[in-house]
Amino acid sequence: MRKSKASFILLILPLFIFACSSTKQVQKKPPSKFTGVTLSKGVDDTGTIGIPLEPTTTFSTQDDEVIAHLKFENISGKHRLRWDWYDPNGNLYYSTGNFPVMTSRGKYVREATAWHRLSIQGDKAANYPGEWEVKVYFDDELLESKRFVMKAITDVQAP
Repeated sequence: MRKSKASFILLILPLFIFACSSTKQVQKKPPSKFTGVTLSKGVDDTGTIGIPLEPTTTFSTQDDEVIAHLKFENISGKHRLRWDWYDPNGNLYYSTGNFPVMTSRGKYVREATAWHRLSIQGDKAANYPGEWEVKVYFDDELLESKRFVMKAITDVQAP
């Protein structure tokens, strides 16, 4: 009798669990959101996400770099992220190519950041003062375009 009662409970229990779970609404992850591109002179990457330091759209040929920083929320699955940097003549100066962005299967990341640096001082970019542009692509679609100015500064200033 005990065996048949235990067998009956084991047989009924899975049906009860599945019946109850089908009555609950499956919660979906919130939609992905991008908070835009921030240009800055640095990034604080000591925490779990990067934070832009000295946000600006004006740089000089004496600055170390331009950082294009991107923050996104609720990201899941496999994606591609790309930064294209255009010089003042409108020519493609540098492209990162498609950089993979992945999360674990069935999971999503609540908050994440990504950034790319364009070196200035000591690099050939310092030879191209003027208005530059960086375009950020997500899955080959333009996410945002940001313009910035790089001013020519010489080491020796006239009196």
